[in-house]
Amino acid sequence: MEMHWFEKWAVNSLSAFYLRWYLLPRLLTLIDGPLAGRGLVLGPGIGWETLALAEKFPEVTLIGVDYDVDQVERARRNLKAGPSLVTRVAFEQGDATALSFSAGSFDFAFELNVFHHIRDYPAAIREVHRVLKPGGRVFLQDLSERFFLPGVRQLFPPESRFTRAELVRELDATGLDVETATGQAIIFLRARRR
Repeated sequence: MEMHWFEKWAVNSLSAFYLRWYLLPRLLTLIDGPLAGRGLVLGPGIGWETLALAEKFPEVTLIGVDYDVDQVERARRNLKAGPSLVTRVAFEQGDATALSFSAGSFDFAFELNVFHHIRDYPAAIREVHRVLKPGGRVFLQDLSERFFLPGVRQLFPPESRFTRAELVRELDATGLDVETATGQAIIFLRARRR
């Protein structure tokens, strides 16, 4: 599902502020050790979070996958502005429910505000599980049903809305053991593939 024009404008306009002061510090608390290897980033948007993570963890390569072609192009332009990361970061257009990668391709994955856009978000969770190596970890930040005011909530299909408890159940049913989950409206979660 593509973002509504207003949501895309808001996310892109506020992303640097949101990244620096809210998302990145909380996301980093989920990471309980240095990261190395190959990582998947679902929903990188215009790429700021992905680039910040690549700078923070110099032993990783990251592939960002976003459904929206315009966001992918903007992320690629932002990557060119930081040429030191070009060999370790790539952005691709793709569908989180049908990833183009083979099973066991990634050591870890980040999910950044994507599942609440996907009608069949459990299919995206199954894809994350599939492309992770056994023992691979997922670091997730997403918006639960509680985040959206009743009028805004109607912009998202009912089947894409979830609570933290429902998200945890889906992850567990797919073979991802949740190690920590915080937040009711804005969810931060770490899980490991069985």
